[in-house]
Amino acid sequence: MQLPLILNTLLTACIIVSACKCVGSKDLTRACCRCGAGVIADSEDCPAWKIAQRLSNFANCCRELGAISDCPCPVGCVVAEKNPLRIAAGLKPLSEEEAKAIAESYLVQA
Repeated sequence: MQLPLILNTLLTACIIVSACKCVGSKDLTRACCRCGAGVIADSEDCPAWKIAQRLSNFANCCRELGAISDCPCPVGCVVAEKNPLRIAAGLKPLSEEEAKAIAESYLVQA
């Protein structure tokens, strides 16, 4: 069962990183924290523990706005976020290769 692995991965990411940001911009960080993850940032960083289940949304928001998130989104977080949406839309779940490619794309400047 993959759920314990996914939860463990998310928990590990939260422990390792206490705050996330779109590198180089406080404004983008706040915008992505609010819009991409649904959390109000009360400082220059977005609290990682509050967005643990939405790390890929945050990373994707940064990327779409031309920045890079300093919080890596592990493959498990991509799968946990994307597969329910895909299944609801009648699509197949992501393969491991597809999930890895999405996670790696968050680390590359748009």
